[in-house]
Amino acid sequence: MPVEIPPLSPEAQKKVIEARAELAWGESHEKVREMLLGGGLSSYETDSVMEALLEERAASFRSRGIRDLIVGLAIAAAGFGGGIGFVMLIGRVGKFAGMLVVVGFYGLFLTARGLFNVLSAGKFRGPDSDVNDD
Repeated sequence: MPVEIPPLSPEAQKKVIEARAELAWGESHEKVREMLLGGGLSSYETDSVMEALLEERAASFRSRGIRDLIVGLAIAAAGFGGGIGFVMLIGRVGKFAGMLVVVGFYGLFLTARGLFNVLSAGKFRGPDSDVNDD
């Protein structure tokens, strides 16, 4: 169940937007929390906002991971299946079959990366841009 951000004043809402950006840029959770407390939010509001922002960030990583997982499986199946099918059809291994197998390995890489993102979504501490948006 998603965590809701409590109703806030316009000034506090600006601080929440700034906090979201700071987390996306890789700022530490402690510094973002201090910034929110210094911006006039109560301890309860700060805790609620931090929980919501961290869950939002984890959901973003999970969605990227699921995308990579699905695309990777499709590419791997097409690459390996095409390579094996080409060899069976022609009766020998050619350059084209080798290229398809390389594509299959790239699909396996995407699948592994997607699985990693799904399983470790809430644990990543760096900037969002370091994750893997190619």
